[in-house]
Amino acid sequence: MVSERVIMSQTSTRAAVARGFTLIELLVVIAIIGVLVGLLLPAVQQAREAARRSGCSNNLKQLGLAVHNYISAHDSELPYSKDAMRDGTPTGVTKWNLSTNGSFSWIVACLPFMEQTVLYDQIDFAANGNAAPNNGIANTIISGLQCGSRSGQKNGRSCLTQNSGGPNTNSARNDYVGSLGHVWGGWKDCAAVPEFAGIPSTRGSAGTPWVNQDSLAEQTKCNGAFQYAGEKYLTDVLDGTSKSIAVFERSNYFGYRGSTLDRNPYDCSGWFGAVSAVDSLRMPLNGVMNPAYNNGQPTGNNDRRCQGWGSMHPGGAHAMMVDGSVAFYNESMSHPVRYALATVAGGETDTP
Repeated sequence: MVSERVIMSQTSTRAAVARGFTLIELLVVIAIIGVLVGLLLPAVQQAREAARRSGCSNNLKQLGLAVHNYISAHDSELPYSKDAMRDGTPTGVTKWNLSTNGSFSWIVACLPFMEQTVLYDQIDFAANGNAAPNNGIANTIISGLQCGSRSGQKNGRSCLTQNSGGPNTNSARNDYVGSLGHVWGGWKDCAAVPEFAGIPSTRGSAGTPWVNQDSLAEQTKCNGAFQYAGEKYLTDVLDGTSKSIAVFERSNYFGYRGSTLDRNPYDCSGWFGAVSAVDSLRMPLNGVMNPAYNNGQPTGNNDRRCQGWGSMHPGGAHAMMVDGSVAFYNESMSHPVRYALATVAGGETDTP
């Protein structure tokens, strides 16, 4: 019996020893887990970015539905922007029964078609856009106007000092802007953007006019789907609604400061003011990531005039066409393609 117990004890001991790990085996397992985690993390990040990109595309699709519902309700008229003119010409007072010096973006006009009727009804259109009754409304975050790939900044500035001469007011950030076309646009005429072969880009040329946003008479020079003030119609889109950009993602970050790419958000990106809700497509896609385009400006690095089409998505950005369709465009697109997409009546029958 004793020998049997000894044998059983020895067998149990050997079994217990066999179930353990040596230090080397443990280190190997840890190393394998580390390698697997290292392989999985990029895949997880890519999956998250794919989801954010899909969400961003959906934001633009919903915005496109709102634009077309507005168009249907207003006899083929695209959503208007109402901006105060420093030349003394009030806009929207008679037609839209608005204030004489207020600034309200085309997005404001779309609010009832974005399931934001409650917010729209709170706006005091008899007051200026930067007046106290409207400050809290302008600062309301609308999730459908913000891309998930952007982080941090929730509020920008409405740029009201650029159009109404009033004090700066905060406005919730907006990552989607209406296209003015291919223009040198008032205070947004970034001098660092060079001439590009194959397209008319000289300031004041027939193909790329300089538009004073403070002058109502010059609004017709905007060759895109939107203006600083006033409205356009589907009949103005001679190149075809599927070939002309209406709304695009804007790169709301500073870009290069010296030799450093600064992705901190710049402040002029609100949805409420007319000037901050539109922009030109003269800057190449993701051009703020090129140090040649917005570095060393007269006002110093971080010039707000040098913003344009771009996003935090790797390799490109979205745009919504006038017909409401949405596509993702590669940042390596040629300048003639960008020009053709920007203008609504440039005469291009097919995208180059």
